[in-house]
Amino acid sequence: MTHPGKLIAVEGIDGAGTTTQSGLLVEELRRRGHDVVLTAEPSGTAITARLREWMKNEDVPPHDLLLCFCADRAIHLHETILPARQRGAGRVGPC
Repeated sequence: MTHPGKLIAVEGIDGAGTTTQSGLLVEELRRRGHDVVLTAEPSGTAITARLREWMKNEDVPPHDLLLCFCADRAIHLHETILPARQRGAGRVGPC
């Protein structure tokens, strides 16, 4: 399976400005006429909502959190990233 779109991941620790820089990059690429999908991880799945709850309020074993993050990534890949790339869009975002 080929994917004509490009994947750009912007990495950085919390507070490093990845969200700001991703937004600026998306604006510029769109200005130049590119189809761009801006996403972030963890994504907006139901698993993400539970992850955020756990990280704030509960003492959850690290392995359980890791499995949930992996599940979120798999859903994000199949529901957002691959469909966008298959239609030729690029994806930019903090991961």
